[in-house]
Amino acid sequence: MLGALVVTGLGLLTSAGFLVASGVHYRLQEDRGLEPGVAPVLVVGLDVGLLVLGVGVAALVALGVGALLRWPGARTRAADLPRQGSGPQTPPGRPRG
Repeated sequence: MLGALVVTGLGLLTSAGFLVASGVHYRLQEDRGLEPGVAPVLVVGLDVGLLVLGVGVAALVALGVGALLRWPGARTRAADLPRQGSGPQTPPGRPRG
């Protein structure tokens, strides 16, 4: 779980960093009087950051679902079910005999 949180945080920081760098690059081009364009390196960095963020979120969702499935009482274990052929079952509250 900790690894998935680290990957998610890394993806979020990478995306945010490249988004800020892209804005600074755009502003510097405007200040020089150039027609602002998108720098391919910044786009690739942002895409990689978003991909890592998506992988981290998917891992967190998978771990959460796995934890819910293992939650006590979330499902009936086979050992808790009555066995077939083990004799007559007495309903709860009725004495045997």
